[in-house]
Amino acid sequence: MKPLVGIVCREVDDEARSWYPQRQGVLGAYVEAIEAAGGAPVLVPLVETASLKRIYQTLDGMLFCGGGDIDPGFYHQEIQRKLDRPSLRVDKAEMVMASWCVLDRKPVFGVCRGLQIMNVVMGGSLHQTIPSQSHAEIDHDESFKKKQFDLPVHEIHVRPQSHLRQIMGRDVVTVNSLHNQAVDIVAPGLKIAAMAPDNVIEVLEGDGNHYIMATQFHPEWLYKQDDSWLMLLSDFVSHSARQKAYKNN
Repeated sequence: MKPLVGIVCREVDDEARSWYPQRQGVLGAYVEAIEAAGGAPVLVPLVETASLKRIYQTLDGMLFCGGGDIDPGFYHQEIQRKLDRPSLRVDKAEMVMASWCVLDRKPVFGVCRGLQIMNVVMGGSLHQTIPSQSHAEIDHDESFKKKQFDLPVHEIHVRPQSHLRQIMGRDVVTVNSLHNQAVDIVAPGLKIAAMAPDNVIEVLEGDGNHYIMATQFHPEWLYKQDDSWLMLLSDFVSHSARQKAYKNN
């Protein structure tokens, strides 16, 4: 039986019709990628904490996906510029579910904002803007600006002893890039697995026996052109399946 992988919904406004009721959902690429990797994706609605907890208890793994900027108050900073697509409802839902994952050691895959969520909830911080704070030399939003989410635009350098290196089998990989923030201080319990040439952190892993794999780029848009990314997603789903087996014993 496929493991259940939760993905927290986003608030979706109809920009062409301001009067149209708000919806909740996620980009289909996340759903398709988890299914391709062997998991059963479950969309988690933005509901009260008690309902979130009940849904969480049924899940075998969590994918925290991309989205708007996290409120800097969660990492004890004042807002330094206008946030991109902020949503306190999403922040709160993902923060609480990420904290439960840490406590229960539930397998986690983070994508873009999802990497940042895991770093923040575990005690790290972010650069609120690139490049003014991180001194980045690469345009880390290039794939978005070119309107090609699946477009690889820069290399990342994979650390030799990382789990990512074991899965990918390569020291250098080219990735897409769609973000305007980045990790500053890495949280306790996480370790760097890959970096861009300008020293922006691109992959974080769990440091210990909690499976966490978090990418600043978007493998859900890359796996169809490079099987290595499907292997990475499948590795997460496999760990989620083990969590399912453990719960059922």
